[in-house]
Amino acid sequence: MPLRPLKASLALRLAGLGLAVVWQGCGGEDVVVPPSDVPGVVDVTVTTAGEAPDPDGYLVRFDTLDAAVGSDGSARFPASVGDHVVTLDGVAANCAVQGTEGPSRTVSVASGDTLAVGFAVLCNPTTGAIAITTSTTGRLQDPDGYALAIDGGTPQLIPVNGTLTIGGLTPGTHAAALSGVAANCRVRGDNPLTLTVATGTTTPGQFQVTCVGQVSQWTLVDAGTTADLTDVWSSSPTSVFIVGETTTSRGSRLASVIRRFDGTQWTEQFRQSDLRLRGLWGSGPGDVYAVGFDFFAPVGRMLHYDGSSWTEVPGFVSGSEQLSFSSIWGSSATDVFAVGGAFDGAFDRALIYHFAGDFWQRMLVTGDFNPSLTDVWGVSPTDVYAVGTDGEPDPQAGVVLHYDGNVWTTVLHHPGLAPNGVWASSASDVFLVGFQADEQPDGNFKVTSAIWHFDGTTWAPMSVPTGSLVLEEVWGSSPSDVYAAADDGILLHYDGFQWTPAQQTDRTLLGVFGSSAADVYAVGLSGRVIHGTP
Repeated sequence: MPLRPLKASLALRLAGLGLAVVWQGCGGEDVVVPPSDVPGVVDVTVTTAGEAPDPDGYLVRFDTLDAAVGSDGSARFPASVGDHVVTLDGVAANCAVQGTEGPSRTVSVASGDTLAVGFAVLCNPTTGAIAITTSTTGRLQDPDGYALAIDGGTPQLIPVNGTLTIGGLTPGTHAAALSGVAANCRVRGDNPLTLTVATGTTTPGQFQVTCVGQVSQWTLVDAGTTADLTDVWSSSPTSVFIVGETTTSRGSRLASVIRRFDGTQWTEQFRQSDLRLRGLWGSGPGDVYAVGFDFFAPVGRMLHYDGSSWTEVPGFVSGSEQLSFSSIWGSSATDVFAVGGAFDGAFDRALIYHFAGDFWQRMLVTGDFNPSLTDVWGVSPTDVYAVGTDGEPDPQAGVVLHYDGNVWTTVLHHPGLAPNGVWASSASDVFLVGFQADEQPDGNFKVTSAIWHFDGTTWAPMSVPTGSLVLEEVWGSSPSDVYAAADDGILLHYDGFQWTPAQQTDRTLLGVFGSSAADVYAVGLSGRVIHGTP
């Protein structure tokens, strides 16, 4: 094996030794040589919040380098050691960079650094919205809702009771139009609505719609009598009862009559002289009551129909008072109230009898006011109203009594008011009709028609069309479908907003009742009967 030259090996070792010497300084101290600068990285992130973000994103500028980013995006830039400027451009007018630093930042990059720079942008809306609410009252409401169009655009479905919000509307004035309203319904107030929209806000608007019963025409009915009809009651279009009084064949005495319509013809079911019947009510076609008083004797009179014949209900006699019934109502066949007056020789007092399924019992009325009663109606056995007149004060005063299941209490006492009828659809929807008599400076009295309404908290008078002086009776099928019979032959109707004449006849109307919103009768003097139908 050949030997490696010693000179060559020694030379290499000496060369290495010499290299080592280069890194040693005098006295043994080290000499530090700094390494070269290493570039860094800057990561820029943009986040956007708000209702109308910038649609085309932004431009991130790093010194002289540009990069496009979305509304929520990022860009990476290589960076030399030192200071650099990062700027966010292209921000829409409705947007703003959040924070005190604003859209431009100065960052310092050290050798090999990775820096994160974040921009938070908040965008305000550029449009507004409209929130339309529909409120529909009455029976037979539109089953398929309505159509709502903004500025004549494509209609959108909105329910009969609900809210539809339409956004993306430019600031300014817009028109909201409601269509598709059924023939028996009408929009109350302006249609279309003119609404002003502001940026970033929702402008409310409301349509109030009233749907009335299907009564669209009134027909004069020949009921086969010329009696002065005081009341009407029906359970269906084929079971209608009317009551009134007429003279006997010789014309010397009064006689009360009861007639019934079976859907085909009217027949007389009852006739009796010297009897004055005033009110009707039944729980069904085989359970009907008629009440009144004897013309000559001081007794209250009550008749009952069992589906085949009318019989007298005895027991309404008082030795010290003259009793008379004027109205009857019940919540069921075993919960019936009959009201009227009890004349004690000086004043008429309240007369109330109650039937609880077994016998009739007189009810006690206490308090400062004890009026003679003209009508009764309720919504349940523990929510009943009776109206009448207190004759003791001067002037006399109208009184409303309320029964809560335990006692009768006075809930309204108003001077000059004379209530004739009361009807309620609920505890917060009660109507009273009659007239108001106010004494004038010359001593005469001014008589005006009167309608009061109770909303569950307060009794308040309602605006009544001019013309009628005395309102005799009230009945309705719903809070927005109410009728009032007037002495001048006018039948008034309330649609939930206002009272208007519904029908004009040539005879005083004394009673009104319906088996439904589409089957209504009104009766009056000289055998006047009108029938409301679709």
